[in-house]
Amino acid sequence: MTSDQDTNPPPEVPGAAGTPQQHAGIEDKELVMSNNSSDTLLAFLLGAATGGIAALLLAPTSGRELREKIGEGAEKTRATAIDTARQAGEKVTAKYEEATERAREVATGAKESAETHGKAVKEAVKEGKAAYDRELAKAG
Repeated sequence: MTSDQDTNPPPEVPGAAGTPQQHAGIEDKELVMSNNSSDTLLAFLLGAATGGIAALLLAPTSGRELREKIGEGAEKTRATAIDTARQAGEKVTAKYEEATERAREVATGAKESAETHGKAVKEAVKEGKAAYDRELAKAG
């Protein structure tokens, strides 16, 4: 008497080792893990912000103290935003100036190259015309 294991081959498993399905599965898992990581980070940040707000609102402080704390936090945030915008503006201005200078250098180089090559072409045409005229004089 034989057992089922001896007569029946094992069932095929989708994504078994070495199949294209497995490789596609790995890529899909990496994509899902990437999405999950960003979702997790977003959830963490939202939770931290919510917790901070809840801590301010539920802390045993008077309304006046709470308003002062919120005002101080808002002022710090405003100052940070202004400073960040100023720094970004300085970086953009510096990059603009660098790009403008580089464009001037490239334009100057292109102009000089065109002038040099233009002179060489004119000289070659002049020499070719002279050679043609010499050949005509010999033949005539």
